[in-house]
Amino acid sequence: MSVLAEDWMPRALRLAEELAAAGKLWSARWREPICAVPRATPAGAHTWPVRRPA
Repeated sequence: MSVLAEDWMPRALRLAEELAAAGKLWSARWREPICAVPRATPAGAHTWPVRRPA
């Protein structure tokens, strides 16, 4: 399990960063970046907030 976690966690973090960058580029037409970075909650879970254009 630890080997799998060590193998996938860096990939997941890189993917999250790429998604965040792509989201900012994609939402530039609304001039409001979409937050694709996981946000830590008090419970320790991660949510994926997305601000939709009006």
